[in-house]
Amino acid sequence: MIKKLIVIFQFLVICTLFVSLLSFTLKSENLESQALNLIKIESLQNRFVSVDNVVNILSKEGLVYENQEVFDIKSIESVIMSQPQIKEAEVFLNLNGLVDVIVEEKKPILRVFESSDSYYLDEDCQIMPLSDLYTSRNLIASGDLNSFNTEDICKLSKYIESDKFLKSLISQIYFEKNNIILVTRIQNHEINIGDLDFIELKFDNLLCFYNNVIDFKGWNYYKSINLKYTDQIICSKK
Repeated sequence: MIKKLIVIFQFLVICTLFVSLLSFTLKSENLESQALNLIKIESLQNRFVSVDNVVNILSKEGLVYENQEVFDIKSIESVIMSQPQIKEAEVFLNLNGLVDVIVEEKKPILRVFESSDSYYLDEDCQIMPLSDLYTSRNLIASGDLNSFNTEDICKLSKYIESDKFLKSLISQIYFEKNNIILVTRIQNHEINIGDLDFIELKFDNLLCFYNNVIDFKGWNYYKSINLKYTDQIICSKK
């Protein structure tokens, strides 16, 4: 008897949930009037797109206009996702039947200067064009970039960004076919790491050198540090 009551109770609960869900779905699909309620830009520090920017883009596509009653949610989401600075976009009806838009921006990790062109590489190593609304302060890459794999360039950038000391020290990476020069924020002080092999070992050697030599000689004693060879560090005095 108890088992039958439990089964009946579970059935009633499931039926209630189903009816509620069906009711909400029908209500959402048959709304005679909707409204654009919220546009939220999720970003830790950048502002490559703004709320007005999103509205203008949708307006140009004819997806948002005055006295609008019904919104094409799938098309709105598709248009927003097509913007090169956008990583994710979610467009949905909230519990009140209003349209909410949640947008997540891409995160640039490197600013690239190549000939007359300039762009960012994002955290997924994808090209990200510049924005008229915002300029991000990132590590700079320039030089003969065609001789290097984009993923390797990103890997080096991420390694520098992940280390608090290196991030504060290095402002630019200049790429040559056989020499990668790290330009520091210290005047006339450069680091040559050669190629992209054994990166972690080379930076370990660099930090060891700084900890054991720079403390005694000072930052202005050496003009350049050569880390091309993993078993030695070659320095040039100023």
